[in-house]
Amino acid sequence: LRDAVLENDIDRVTFLLENRSNIVFTHRGADALFLASLNGHSNCVKALVKAGFFNPNKRYYDDETPLHVAACRNQVDCIKILLEMGTQHSPRRNSNGYTPLHVAAYGDCFESVEALLVGGVDVRAPDKYGVGPIRGAVDLACLKSAKLLLQAGSSPFKAGLDDETLLDRAHNHLKVLENYG
Repeated sequence: LRDAVLENDIDRVTFLLENRSNIVFTHRGADALFLASLNGHSNCVKALVKAGFFNPNKRYYDDETPLHVAACRNQVDCIKILLEMGTQHSPRRNSNGYTPLHVAAYGDCFESVEALLVGGVDVRAPDKYGVGPIRGAVDLACLKSAKLLLQAGSSPFKAGLDDETLLDRAHNHLKVLENYG
């Protein structure tokens, strides 16, 4: 099954699932659903979840779910399928405290951000530091993602646990630039 998923051979994946042939495996802790989500093999993702042998909410490396890995790799079709098939999306945090939307926004995966928002994720869901996805998107200059997050309802006035808002951070960045200009 691992090879069929990695090769995106949906006919072989379907055959193996129907015959329950060697379906339970892990490769360095990752199962077929994780690998399919990571590699953008959306037909395999759909078949694996539909077969009922794989949990789309399972946590893998660093507490990441298939939705996290699809989001950080801009695998939009996989994101849509996972959300349609009942994947819990909010607040599913990885070991860094990031939701799939944080991961997508911080990686400037604009299409993933858009798919997650359309799929109903909470644009304001904080990470373990009380910070929403907008802060990282702005800090990392992921401007397309930041603009979309603001349009979807993120607030530049919401402070993290450090009591610093986006506007405070922008002001501090300007001060630094002025000192060197």
